Amino acid sequence: MRDGLDTYREQVERAAELDEQIERTD
Repeated sequence: MRDGLDTYREQVERAAELDEQIERTD
């Protein structure tokens, strides 16, 4: 369970970072 949550959190954090980068580029 922990591993799954960790990977999920990592994906969410990465997605948030990408969103921020896209917003900055725009």
